Amino acid sequence: MSSLKFNLYEKSIFMGFILSILCSFVNFQSKCDKIKDDVFRLHIIANSDSDEDQRLKLKVRDAILRKLKMQKLFNLEETKKFVCDNIDTLGEIAKNEVESSGSNYDVSLEVCKSNFNNREYENLILPAGDYDSLKIKIGEGRGKNWWCVLFPPMCVGAAEDKVETNGFSESESELVENKDKYEVEFKIVEVVNRIHRFFRHNA
Repeated sequence: MSSLKFNLYEKSIFMGFILSILCSFVNFQSKCDKIKDDVFRLHIIANSDSDEDQRLKLKVRDAILRKLKMQKLFNLEETKKFVCDNIDTLGEIAKNEVESSGSNYDVSLEVCKSNFNNREYENLILPAGDYDSLKIKIGEGRGKNWWCVLFPPMCVGAAEDKVETNGFSESESELVENKDKYEVEFKIVEVVNRIHRFFRHNA
C-alpha cells in the first residue's frame, strides 16, 4: 500500500513537472509570436549560387536599402506602408541594378509571409516562424537567400553579421539578446514551426 502511494506521489510530481514545462513553453512561444508581429523583414533570393549571381543579389540589396534609408521611416506601420505603396518603384530599382550589371533576369517583388528558421547573429537570435517580408526573387530564385530586418532597422548591421535591437521592447530585447539562456526553448520553437509547416504544406 505504501509502495502504491509512493508511486502515485511520484507520478503527481512528474505530471506537475511536465505541466510546468508546458506552461513555461507556452509563455515563451507567446513572446516569440509577439516578436514576429513587430518585425518586417527583407528577403532576397538570388538566381543561383554562382559567384556572379550572389554578387548581384548583394547589389540589389544595397540599392533597395539606399532607397529605404532615404525615407527615414520610424515605425513598423510607416515602413510597411511605404514598401506597399512603392512596390513598383522598388521593383524598378532592383531591375535597373540587374540590368546595369549586364543580366536580363526577371525580378519579382511581393509583400508576403515568409517562413524562417531560427536566425543567429553574433549577439542575438530571432525565433523561427512566419514573418511579414518584402520578398525579392531574382531570375529563377534558386540561389542562397539573404535577409535582414527592415523594422526595427537592423539591415546595415545584418550585412555585417552584428545587429542592434533598437526598436524592440525591453522584454523582446531581453529575449533575443539571450540566445544561450533560451537555447533549448528557441530550438523547440523551430521544431514546432517545422511541424506546422509540414502539415500546412501536406494538408
